[in-house]
Amino acid sequence: MEREFKAWLEAGGAKAETARNTRAYAVRTIENNLEALSSPHADLDAAWSADRFEQLRRKLRDLREDFRQGGTSYRILMPESNNPYNRLSSWRSWLGQYGQFLSGEPRGQRDADRIRQYVLEHYIEAARERDAETVDVLVREVNDALGLHQAWPNICQALTNSIFLDMAEVEAPERIGAPKVRRQSSDIG
Repeated sequence: MEREFKAWLEAGGAKAETARNTRAYAVRTIENNLEALSSPHADLDAAWSADRFEQLRRKLRDLREDFRQGGTSYRILMPESNNPYNRLSSWRSWLGQYGQFLSGEPRGQRDADRIRQYVLEHYIEAARERDAETVDVLVREVNDALGLHQAWPNICQALTNSIFLDMAEVEAPERIGAPKVRRQSSDIG
C-alpha cells in the first residue's frame, strides 16, 4: 500500500521523492505505534473506517501540546527528536492525506489541488523544517512554478479556503498586497 500512497502523492504534486518518502515514513511510524497512541485499532485502515483518523489526529495534537508544556510524550513517535513541534504538525497533516488516499480521493486533477500540494510541500513544510517564524508565499512564483496562466486569484482562493487551512494545519494567512500571502510563525507550527 505504501507504493500506491507514494504514487498518489506524486500525482497530487509531491514531485520530490524525499517528500514522498518522508510522508510514507511518518504514516508507517504512526501505524507501527497505534497501541502506544491509544488507538484500539490494529491498523490504519481500521482506524480510518472507525473515525476517519479523528482519534489519531487528536492524539498528535495532544503530543504537540504536551511538548509545548515541557513533556516528552512525543518520543512515542520521535525518540531522537529534541524539537518535534513542527514535525508533529506535518505528521498530523500527512495522516490526513493518507486518509484522503484511503478514501479514494483523486489527486492532481484540479489546479486548486496542485496549488495546495505545491505550497504545502515547498513553503509550509520547508518553513517548518527550518523552524521559520513566518513564510511568504509569493503568488507569482507559485503561478510560474505550476505553469499556470495569471491564476493569481485562484491561487489566493486555494490558499485561504478551509480545505488548505485544514490540510496544512495553519490559521488563515495575512494578505500583504496583491501578489503574496504571509503566514505568522504560530500559523506554521
